[in-house]
Amino acid sequence: MPIVQFTPFSSLVQPAFWHALTDFKIDVLRLSDDSLTIHGSYSTGRSVKDRESGAEIALGCNLSVGGESFSKTDKAPAHSAQVTGVFKNYNTIEEFKAADKTALFAQVTDECLYAAGTKHEHMRSGTPYEVQS
Repeated sequence: MPIVQFTPFSSLVQPAFWHALTDFKIDVLRLSDDSLTIHGSYSTGRSVKDRESGAEIALGCNLSVGGESFSKTDKAPAHSAQVTGVFKNYNTIEEFKAADKTALFAQVTDECLYAAGTKHEHMRSGTPYEVQS
C-alpha cells in the first residue's frame, strides 16, 4: 500500500475577492481588526488534452477564495471541497508588520487541532458533532 503523500497546491485569490473585501471592510468591518472566518474551495488536480498537440497537460490542485468567501452560505464548486479559514484584518501597514505572525499561526493551529480532537471524540462516542461558526 502506498504511503499517504502531500500534494503541493497553488493558491488563487480571485479578483472578486478583493472587491468583496473592499465592500465588507467599508460596510461591515470598518475599523474592526477582529479575525473572521472565511470560506474557500480546494480543487483536486486534473489533466486536459491539448487540442493542438494532443498531449496531456496536468493542472495541479489549488485552494481559492473568491467574492463569496465572506458569505456564511458559500458552497464549493463542483469537484471541489469547501474549506474554512481565518482572515485577519489590519488597518495599517505598521500593524501588519508588527503582528506576531508565528503566534497567530500557532493559535489557529491549536484551534484546528482542538476542533479535530473534539470531532474525533464525538465520532468515538457516537454523539452528533456540529461545526461551530
